[in-house]
Amino acid sequence: DDDVVWWVDSGATVYVCKNRCFSGTYDSLNDVSILHMGNESTTLVHGRGCVDLKFTSGKIVSLFNVLHVPNIRKILVLIVF
Repeated sequence: DDDVVWWVDSGATVYVCKNRCFSGTYDSLNDVSILHMGNESTTLVHGRGCVDLKFTSGKIVSLFNVLHVPNIRKILVLIVF
């Protein structure tokens, strides 16, 4: 989806995507995996895969081990300093 907005979160420890916007590999999780969020709530993780972020400059950045979490409100990208 071209209208997907990713939020940079310096407190995030994983990449999280609410839509199934995975470009290549995607593995559904058969076991129960739970994501614990900063506001102390939890939600189920449905899968894990690779996402290509396409910037307006034409540059593409591939993110690996992105969690598929349909119930999250914002799509998060972690940053490392």
